[in-house]
Amino acid sequence: MFHFLMRLRDYLSHTGETSQNFADRIGVTRQTVWFWLVGKRYPSSTTMAKIVAVTNGQVTPNDFFTAPIKQGQSKPPINPNG
Repeated sequence: MFHFLMRLRDYLSHTGETSQNFADRIGVTRQTVWFWLVGKRYPSSTTMAKIVAVTNGQVTPNDFFTAPIKQGQSKPPINPNG
């Protein structure tokens, strides 16, 4: 599993917060949070700011956009197209 899939999931697990409650706090649907958790979508910059705020910085943009490191690779590849 990729790093960005784990961070929000880890936060929710650690805090015991449901996806629905988290979605309500940041103004999105539970389905939207699910899309993030499975890597099908990414939060907008406005929503990402809300995520950082409600998690007190425990979940950051890097947690969504950090690519996995392949064996033998020194750092994640950069995708300029997002």
